[in-house]
Formats: sequence, C-alpha cells, structure tokens
Amino acid sequence: MNNRLNRFFNFLLKNNKLRTFLFFLIISILLWFFSQLSKNYIYTFKIPVVYTHLPAHTYYDTSNNDTLIVKLKTSGYQLLKLKISRPVLQVNFNRRNQNQKKYKLADELTTELTHMLGAENKILTISPDTLYLKPEIYYKKKLPVCADLSIHYQQGYKNTSKPQLTPAQIWVFGDSTVLNGLTCITTEKYRFDQINSTINQKLKLKVPATIKTKISEVQLHVPVDQIIEDTLHIKLKIKQIGKKIIVFPDRVVVQYKTFMQQFDKVNKNQFKVGINFENINDTKQDTILIPKILQKPKEVFDVQIKPDKIVFLIQQL
Repeated sequence: MNNRLNRFFNFLLKNNKLRTFLFFLIISILLWFFSQLSKNYIYTFKIPVVYTHLPAHTYYDTSNNDTLIVKLKTSGYQLLKLKISRPVLQVNFNRRNQNQKKYKLADELTTELTHMLGAENKILTISPDTLYLKPEIYYKKKLPVCADLSIHYQQGYKNTSKPQLTPAQIWVFGDSTVLNGLTCITTEKYRFDQINSTINQKLKLKVPATIKTKISEVQLHVPVDQIIEDTLHIKLKIKQIGKKIIVFPDRVVVQYKTFMQQFDKVNKNQFKVGINFENINDTKQDTILIPKILQKPKEVFDVQIKPDKIVFLIQQL
C-alpha cells in the first residue's frame, strides 16, 4: 500500500496537468458544499424529552421518555449544526403543578424549544402538542434483595462465607401503598448441585407487575473451597488454685477443620485448651471435668477435643 501511494505522489509531482485538475476539482467540491449550506431546507427532527428537578419522593421512568417530532425550516448550515449537536429538550418539572399531569406545547415549552434550536430556525409543526406525565411518575423505596437459593455442595467442600449479592439493595418505584407493603425483592429460584468451586452467577429478579425498577438481575458470589481436617496435640493450660493438681491426660488432641486456602495460616501456638478448677468440691479427691477451648484461630471451625473428659486429682499438702 505504501509503495502504491509513493508511486502515485511521484506521478502527481511530475504531471502538472493532473495537479491542476485535482486542484480545481477540490475547489469546485468546496464551493458546491458551501452553496448547499446556504440554501434553506424543510427537515423533520426527532427530539427526546427528559424531565429535570423532579420532587425528591418521585422518579420519572427514563425508559419511557417522550419524543417530539419537530418540522423545521432551516439553512444547510443550521441543519448540519443540529445533526451534530443532537438536541434534547429538558423540561423543568417544578415549573408546573404536579397535579396537572400534562404540559401543553402551545405556551412556554414552544418558547424553550425555539430558544434551544436557535432563532435562525423556524418551527413549522410540533407533534404531539401535549406531554402527559401521569403514567411515568412513581414513589421510590430502597429494598434489600433476597436470594431464593438451594445450594448443595460436593462432599468435602463448603462456602467460606455467606452468599453475596451485588447490588444487595435496589430502588423500586410504584404507588406508595404498594411500596409500603414490600419488605424485599426476591430472585427467581435457583438450585446448585455438587458444587466444588466458587459460584459467580447472574440471578434474575422477580419484580411484581405493580412496581418498576431499573435493575432486572443481580450478581451472586459464593466463595467455595475444599475442607481440610487436621489434628494437633495441645498441652492443657491449668490455672493454679493454690493446690497441687494432677490431671490425666495432661495433653489433648484438638481436631479441627479449615479451608485449603487458609490451612497454612493455622499453627499449634494459636490454640489454648484449659480446665476450670475454681468450682470444684474440696471434699472429693478425684473427679472429672470437661476441657474447653480458650483460644483458637479464626480460620478454623468444627473444633473437637479428644478426650472430651479429663480426670484430675487434688493432692493433700
């Protein structure tokens, strides 16, 4: 391609007649273009209408915005300008009585439209001549999303935290009496079987027909990991009570579960197992108490102690 262009420009530089022809051709095209811009045209525009300054307790459904069909008498230059700028008519809602529920285009809206399009353009017709607002005005309320889930994990796997929804809350719009009776927006029912990896899925919302929302689905995230079981031998921690105490055994086996990604974070020094001797009966020379976990890392769960009963003896001094 570059070689062809080079050959063409070399040929153009050597050919004076061709250069002169191309020059006058370009000049002619530009003159024709500018002459077209100076002419007048009748052109029909589609102009979207959006509403601003809505009261705080209401919401306008922008998916159903009105569109005006405006026929203009305009110059080519103005026509090109409007095509590039793509005008949108913004209607200030607060300028009207909310109970009126409509705008007649015969008054200030026509003035605003003329100002927006420019005095150089003459408006011939506008259709429709009235904008009706009542069907698009709603009260709003923020509600949590409730997921209707049934998750069954493959043996040896489990969720590492609670299911997360994004967004967890959404705005809904409708009649105030309808919104007052709603406490959450549920998703459609979803079932997951034999899960052994993290779940990332879009969930569709079950939106009642009497309300509207801009969101039709939410993102579900359920982190899943493999469960690892391990055991540690931990020496019992005995709080001295001023008496000589002998326990058997003096070490216990701590069995716990954790997730594979957290397994390396768990170590023996993070566990403490002890026995409470403060309420023992002095009249008994030996009895049985239950060892309890005094300290454990946050990464573990389903912790069990074996043996679960400890025999102790209080020696008389």
